[in-house]
Amino acid sequence: MSEDSIPLPLITSSSRKFDHLRYLSYLNNLEEEHGVELVRVPLEYKEIQSDDMELLLSEAMKRSAFDDIRDTFFLIEQTSVFFDAMDGEGPGQYFKKWWNTKSEEDLKLKFSQSEGATIESGLALNIPGHDPLILTNKQEGKINLDGQIREENERFSWLSADDFNLYFMPNGANKVYNEMPITDFLKYDFRRPIFDQVCQRMGEYAAIVNSGVSKKQINATLESATRDIVRKDTKEFDSETEDPKQSQIGDSRFS
Repeated sequence: MSEDSIPLPLITSSSRKFDHLRYLSYLNNLEEEHGVELVRVPLEYKEIQSDDMELLLSEAMKRSAFDDIRDTFFLIEQTSVFFDAMDGEGPGQYFKKWWNTKSEEDLKLKFSQSEGATIESGLALNIPGHDPLILTNKQEGKINLDGQIREENERFSWLSADDFNLYFMPNGANKVYNEMPITDFLKYDFRRPIFDQVCQRMGEYAAIVNSGVSKKQINATLESATRDIVRKDTKEFDSETEDPKQSQIGDSRFS
């Protein structure tokens, strides 16, 4: 992490989501190749209620909460979950609230006849002077209430919490997300395909900034418009025994 890095704000209050995308930025060499640093900005904004991810994101990007930072690149990520047991119509972006109101017995009863589930991730990248880039990806799978947290995953906050990653087993896998080695998780990562595409656009961002927009001006804009900017160093990921950057070479889904 360098003082010369160009900040790319991720608008979220979720530290786990930030850690997840920060890790993906590390795998994409975002800071090394482009000098772009993912930072977390906990701005709050109103959301519409919709199962249409593109509509959800496009409406979110219009919110007045972002008026003061529209001259910078920034990201919004939204996650929705749909259950076959609910005919694929919900609970959508409110799945955390829905899940937390159910007991284990409620969940077992709900999914006893149909375990199918789909996680959808959507990313919106604000591009100054242009329409936002909106990308979506779906990962299908099923509910498994017997999953465990893999000990080695304690260092990855998004793979070591009692959240939906502990109960979702993607198609083609035999473990829930939290039980997978990190290299296996990356093969089924519901956020990775679209975040990789965003990273491919970061060369343009760096070129725009380096052609005349002051990094200090970007930081000043963010600091004046937001309550807080959270930064974390990606060097902590360098200590991995198996390099996910190398293990994923040749995986056509991410090329």
